[in-house]
Amino acid sequence: MCDIEKKSQTEKKTHIRPILLSIVIILIAVLAVFAILVHWLSPKVPSLITADGMLSYIGSGISSVATILLAIIAYRQTERANSMADKLALQSNRFAEQANELSKQANRAANKANDLAEESYRAAQQSNDLAAQSNAAAQKSNELAAQSNEAAKKSNELAMRSLEMADKSNELATQSNKTAEQSNELARLSIQASQQANELTKQANETSDRVLKLEEEQFKMEIRPFFLVTDWEVCKAVPAEFEDKRRTIAYQVGVGKEQTDNRVALILELTNTTQSYEIVRYSNATSSNGKRWGLCVSDRNGISLGIPAGESRKFCFYSDESFFADIEGKTVSFEFVLENRFDERYKESFDLVVMRFNWERKDCNINPQGYEIQAFTEDHKLVPG
Repeated sequence: MCDIEKKSQTEKKTHIRPILLSIVIILIAVLAVFAILVHWLSPKVPSLITADGMLSYIGSGISSVATILLAIIAYRQTERANSMADKLALQSNRFAEQANELSKQANRAANKANDLAEESYRAAQQSNDLAAQSNAAAQKSNELAAQSNEAAKKSNELAMRSLEMADKSNELATQSNKTAEQSNELARLSIQASQQANELTKQANETSDRVLKLEEEQFKMEIRPFFLVTDWEVCKAVPAEFEDKRRTIAYQVGVGKEQTDNRVALILELTNTTQSYEIVRYSNATSSNGKRWGLCVSDRNGISLGIPAGESRKFCFYSDESFFADIEGKTVSFEFVLENRFDERYKESFDLVVMRFNWERKDCNINPQGYEIQAFTEDHKLVPG
């Protein structure tokens, strides 16, 4: 409550200060304006004031201003004194509260001292009783002292023996400490060995995973079908060897009816480079000039041909002379569908660069290149030829 009242008084004083300053400034301004008016009107208005009166008036004005300034200074000093008095009063109140608290603690300590005095009195009575008992016990203790002297001699002997046992136990403790250090060293070495074993196990697992991945990749490579064009030739008409439907196959790639004596055949020998049996089927071909090759097989139950591992089979592509008339200097892109022994289908493509193509002289120079193999997703079943 005292703090709240002091704060309100301080706030009031802070509000009064600017009011007093403004009053003083206004008074000084009025005096200055009045002096200016007197100076300005004195030539025009006949003055009834004598020089002594004017001096008296000026002296009064100066003394009033000085009085006001002294009053302001006195007021400021009074405010400071009040502020210091407030601070001292606040400190004295705090000291008084602390003194009250200390007096309460002193009263509590006095009460405890009284309680302890009563207890000490009771203890004194009990001690007197015990003194009587101790005197009686002293006699008995004297008797027991003699006995204790004899026991002391025996205890000294036992002490010497215990010292000897202590020396031996110290030696054993030293040995046990050495053994403990050795066991700690062995434990540290075992931990290091365990860590190394874990690291080796981790490396072995990683190596096993890599080997497993390599084996999987190797297995995929082994079961993935693939062939290479290892030989080629060009001739007029389809050779008689293509009547063997088990080892050869011929595709008519031209459109429309063709005369038997006007046929031209391009024969490619495809070699299975994998280690498993594969089924090969011609899908389509497109020349670099935009000409598309057809697909037609006659006198057969299927349009594909099986190639055992490491063996070769011949594929014949025939049409009339006009179909192959402009093939020289062109590139033909072939696509084949392959199937392994697990019925997994793949698409293999390659480019056939035709540099020379003369069926009259059976002169053919081509360059197979750009082999690509990828999974085939078209939903149809290949039928072995």
